[in-house]
Amino acid sequence: MMRLSPHWNGGRICTAMWSWNKCLSTNIRGCHHPLHYRGNRMQVEGLARLGEFWDWWLGELKPLVPDWVRRAFAVDSARLLVRIQGGDVIVTLEEESGLRELGSTNVLELDEAGVHRFHEELESGVPDNVHVVVVLSLHDLLSRDVFLPLAAEQNLATAIRFELDRLMPYRKGITVFGYSEPQRLEAREQLKVNLFCMERARLARLLEKLRALGLAPGAVVPETDDWEGVPTLNMLEASDRQPERTLWDAPLRKAGLICLSLVLAALIFPAWQFHRQSANLTAAIAENRDRAELIAAKRNALRSRQTAQEVILSRLRTDPGKLELLSEITRLLPDDTWVARFDIDEARVFLQGESSKASDLVEILEESPYLENVQFRSPVIRNQRTGMEQYELDMTLSSEGV
Repeated sequence: MMRLSPHWNGGRICTAMWSWNKCLSTNIRGCHHPLHYRGNRMQVEGLARLGEFWDWWLGELKPLVPDWVRRAFAVDSARLLVRIQGGDVIVTLEEESGLRELGSTNVLELDEAGVHRFHEELESGVPDNVHVVVVLSLHDLLSRDVFLPLAAEQNLATAIRFELDRLMPYRKGITVFGYSEPQRLEAREQLKVNLFCMERARLARLLEKLRALGLAPGAVVPETDDWEGVPTLNMLEASDRQPERTLWDAPLRKAGLICLSLVLAALIFPAWQFHRQSANLTAAIAENRDRAELIAAKRNALRSRQTAQEVILSRLRTDPGKLELLSEITRLLPDDTWVARFDIDEARVFLQGESSKASDLVEILEESPYLENVQFRSPVIRNQRTGMEQYELDMTLSSEGV
């Protein structure tokens, strides 16, 4: 049975991230032409800092990745420099280890057999898909300092093209050009640009010779001190450039797919596990829902009955029956006593009527176990028409009697 290392998952992640960064770092450094990048100085510096960050990150990940993985996801960072002066061509391979001269020849004097022989010599020492840069001697180019207004900085390439058409005594489109980074002259409110140009037909003949040697340039630049860091110096038309390695080439696709698989696995597995647990809980709840509802209904009904019973018992304990109280008062009152009004308000009882001798009613009513604190609410008044005494009695229900 195959045993996996305890660091296997971490190795996969480091491998994928290393290969991704390796490809991306190479492509960031390889973007050196004006059609792909037309920024100002701040944008160029930002891109350079981004490339430095990727290089550092790549260096941190590289020791964690096995050699066979680095070879499988390797992205060629070599560059083939073709220096041309007059008809002489010097081919140099620039690698991480340094510069290595591959050969030199004069393209103007080569016959078909010489072209074939030189092509074979280069093919044996040049890696596949290497980036080819043609460096032209300043003696083979026209150069001039051009001054433009500051407003032209936003669309510098178009402004330079118009200025070149104005300066050239020939028809438009006969030349190709490249230009250095603009220098701001704040005092004069102008931009100073070093312009390099050559005849388009001459460049086409040169490219034809180089293609015969198996060289497909991705950039044609003047031999200045800063040609490597200024993408606008590339005089090659977009249609003539060597196809550049895209950000989604085969090695990067492998790394991207590995990273995507790991990310999807990390996202999907917890979600799938949660869905499974949720489904199990839902099924368990559904099984017991009817039983729980029936028990809850019975419990609510029992509570309602208990509450009603407690209310009835409480009323019976606290309040005697009104009919029973009325019967008790009727039994106690003398026959010559009339009741015109009988009120029961919670624990209080009120009587109003006439009696032949109302003063005896207090003593009579206090004999009842249901009543206490019997007293007149108002003075007794004699009715002149009937000759009887009018009374108003107020009393409370006795807790002991209840």
